[in-house]
Amino acid sequence: MGNIVIDQGLAALIAAAVALVASIIGIRSSKLASRISARQNVVGQDLKDLSHYLYQVVALSVEATKSRSPERFNKKLEEANKAAKILGDLRIRHRYSIPFIFEPIWYLKGMPLYIEHYRHNLENPRIIMLRNQATKLRKAIDLSLENYFFYGKAPGYIARKQLKLKGKKLERIFLDGKPSVSS
Repeated sequence: MGNIVIDQGLAALIAAAVALVASIIGIRSSKLASRISARQNVVGQDLKDLSHYLYQVVALSVEATKSRSPERFNKKLEEANKAAKILGDLRIRHRYSIPFIFEPIWYLKGMPLYIEHYRHNLENPRIIMLRNQATKLRKAIDLSLENYFFYGKAPGYIARKQLKLKGKKLERIFLDGKPSVSS
């Protein structure tokens, strides 16, 4: 094999190209780091509360359905309503900083209302459907928040649509089981 001869001009050109590529990569990673840092500063204060109350609104609603006494049902539902209220406040506070969860949280915070509807029919199979769908929605919101906060990735168009659809499905499960008022 022959020896490759590179003159000084070509070597300088290659070095300049490598330096340019390294500079562009450095700028992009610096911008990404600053964007993640900015998101963490805005959302970080409330991320722990968002995570807690997302879980609580579902868990306390489910606990209410497992109650064997009206007093326990009322207590758990009251706690779930408090969690929903706080979640609603967090939702509004972050409507601009994390807009992709604005609508899905609106559906999820309705869980205590949905369960209240079944107060006198806690054996209704629709309760399990509500619980399962609320859990799916909560997990999807959690995942989108995790990706946003830790990796700087807001959900894309399809993921945002899926969040919205999971929320609408939760509401539809409730509305399909609600007696209609005929005139």
